[in-house]
Amino acid sequence: MTKPFLFAVCRPSGAILDSEKLEIPRLGGLNPETDFEIIELGKPDSPEPEDLDLDGYAGVFISGSKYGFLDEQTGKPEDHRRIERRALRLGERLIERDQPTLGFCYGMHALALAGGGTLTGEFAEDIYAPELTLTEQGLSDPVTRGLPSSLRAFIGHKDSVGRLPKNTEVLLKADFCPVQMMRIGNNIYATQFHPEITNTAMHIRLEFYTGSYFDAAKAKELWDYCDAAEVSGANQIISAFVERYRQ
Repeated sequence: MTKPFLFAVCRPSGAILDSEKLEIPRLGGLNPETDFEIIELGKPDSPEPEDLDLDGYAGVFISGSKYGFLDEQTGKPEDHRRIERRALRLGERLIERDQPTLGFCYGMHALALAGGGTLTGEFAEDIYAPELTLTEQGLSDPVTRGLPSSLRAFIGHKDSVGRLPKNTEVLLKADFCPVQMMRIGNNIYATQFHPEITNTAMHIRLEFYTGSYFDAAKAKELWDYCDAAEVSGANQIISAFVERYRQ
């Protein structure tokens, strides 16, 4: 039997998480019943990162979040503080082990901080699908070398990577926000964009974020834009990661 993949969730329960629980195993060709285990870092009764038997997993996914590490410290809800603490500690453990990992957005930020890097608010981006380009390192990396040299992906964030952790390569870049995908060590991958979001899954997020991330008056224009975006190249990152590490 192959080992399952662990999905470490950094967001509260709801429609977006329900979508991710379906899309990630589907894109990775995983059986959600046997190949995919979930831990919600914000729940008080979830195990602490120190108590996880990471030897039992082929790899780890770390989700995005509505929260940010650069949010004002005062007034953070309890689940936000719990997620932040656990995500950082989990990131430290994964980097120490060089355990196969793929973090998305907030997951990338947790890994960057856990590896000694920094975050910045300089490259914040609203929801859209920018063009991303493989770097020289990305063209030869085992996970990204099969991707199109140029692709689009859904993105939307306040925080982004500032100073890279040591022993890190940038695999995908963009004109505005330069660090779009990185690899720490040999096996720790992370994306600023969301390879787990398909066009269909984007509908759920647009419903959730209307009136917060963007004005309701712009909703129709944004929906049409996202429907037309070709993001299948980015979605391939999930399957490429699973294919490399499931054995």
